[in-house]
Amino acid sequence: MNAPAWLLPFSALFPLLLAALPAIPQLRRHQLHLLPLAALPALLAGFWVPEGATITLARTLMESSWTLDTTGRIFQIFTAFGWMMAGLYSISYFKDHPRKGPFAIPFLIAMSGNLLLPTAADAVTFYTGFAIMSFASWGLVVHSGTPEALRAGRIYLALVVLGELMVFPGLVKGTLWAESSTLSAIRSQWALDPDPRFQISLIFFGFALKAGLFPFHFWLPLAHPAAPSPASAVLSGCMIKAGLLAWLRLVPLGEFSMPVLGHSISILAGISMMGSLVIGLTQTHPKALLAYSSLGKMGMMMLMLGPAMVEPALAPASIAAVLVLATFHSLHKSALFLGTGLPNSRVKLLLTALLCASFAGIPLLSGAYTKPTINALLHHSAIPHDLPLALLFGVSTLLTLPLLFRFVILSHPDPKKQTKLNTCTLAWGISITAALLFPLFAPSLSLAVTPDLGYQVRNLLTPDPFLWGGLGLIGLWALFKPKLPFHIPPGDLLHLLPRVSSAWISRMEERLEQAETRLNGAPGGLAILLITLLLLGLMLSNTAFYGR
Repeated sequence: MNAPAWLLPFSALFPLLLAALPAIPQLRRHQLHLLPLAALPALLAGFWVPEGATITLARTLMESSWTLDTTGRIFQIFTAFGWMMAGLYSISYFKDHPRKGPFAIPFLIAMSGNLLLPTAADAVTFYTGFAIMSFASWGLVVHSGTPEALRAGRIYLALVVLGELMVFPGLVKGTLWAESSTLSAIRSQWALDPDPRFQISLIFFGFALKAGLFPFHFWLPLAHPAAPSPASAVLSGCMIKAGLLAWLRLVPLGEFSMPVLGHSISILAGISMMGSLVIGLTQTHPKALLAYSSLGKMGMMMLMLGPAMVEPALAPASIAAVLVLATFHSLHKSALFLGTGLPNSRVKLLLTALLCASFAGIPLLSGAYTKPTINALLHHSAIPHDLPLALLFGVSTLLTLPLLFRFVILSHPDPKKQTKLNTCTLAWGISITAALLFPLFAPSLSLAVTPDLGYQVRNLLTPDPFLWGGLGLIGLWALFKPKLPFHIPPGDLLHLLPRVSSAWISRMEERLEQAETRLNGAPGGLAILLITLLLLGLMLSNTAFYGR
């Protein structure tokens, strides 16, 4: 029996209802225990609501609507699962935590925004969910209240605002051109726009800030070490994919060629993929290392979309590979980040090593089953000859193996510590099981993954030079134990900027306050009047603002 369509908007509303529980004193102490249930309606909707189901609320702003397609189902399921495991993990993690009170509300609000995205069918609903998720997750980054967390929160918030300022005008222009707020209409109308590159670029790079595209990536390695482990799990496993989903919803892949934008994105994505892996090798904090690893995988997904913007015939293969890799990455990274909050016991070390081997694509493990889908894209006949995509992906495999080996080394076991049975280990164990069994349930999610054991055996017997090269680097590292010649601190590019003194900031704040006082004291509210006249002048001078 199929679930009703109203479950789609209710999936995002339910966490908000749980966030209001502290208003009832008798229920306040139970809020932490209800966190795993917050994502349950979304998970049920992902499995049981039929594809094509649509619901529209006519009396909302611009008729908010929700629908479920294949892409939305895949994102809905792995997003809801990631939030559910993080909520289950949080029960024991925050049981005796001195700051457990301020965690649940931003966690639930960010979850609500994130779960609104996979099924949102119109621009207003999608933008609302993205904004709620982005701003609420600031509370997760600064949760500890340490100076490092507050600094990471300031940087994160600045980039969130920058991203919103880029996305909003692109969505407004698309809505005006399409004369509709639905995402499908906005995506289709780009083909009718004489020059849609500027608007598409705004949308792409605005959402790229959340996905960590170079050079806007530096917030992620700062946020992960500062945030609690369950927050890091959803930041990397779920929320970082929101930008990717936005591109799939709004960028017209397969409809027409955008060579300049496609090549630019391919270059930036290649830098993100390779640079993140190199910088990650120098990290000494396990969560910072995993953050750079996530940036590398997100760069890989963006690199899959770049060629499809140049050659529309690549779109089906690109989207299929991106969906497989996004689900695979979400399951593995959520489990790895949840493990960082557990004691470094021997059991944890063995399971972490197994999970890392799967993530690196060792034959017969989960990651190896994603390779046929990715290879189908890499060896597609329409791949531009001037783009060495297969080589870049091979070098990525070569660097991923020693990167994850270093993560395992940083998680070295302490014989005195034992893994306790609580909700933390339960959530971690379920997450690891889901990651390792990914090939078995992937076909039921319409993912292009075939659990063919014969192929894996042949893959094991066929030497992969990049895979064996990565294993060789691990062997040399374990044998000689070399010291890294340099260390790049988390945030990399930020450390190249000049330091701004607090005295300079105070002087600028004082001057801005003086200017504001003078403008506000002007007759007739001169500041507001000038800004209004300027905006009206720009709108009247640009007739394209109103459409064709």
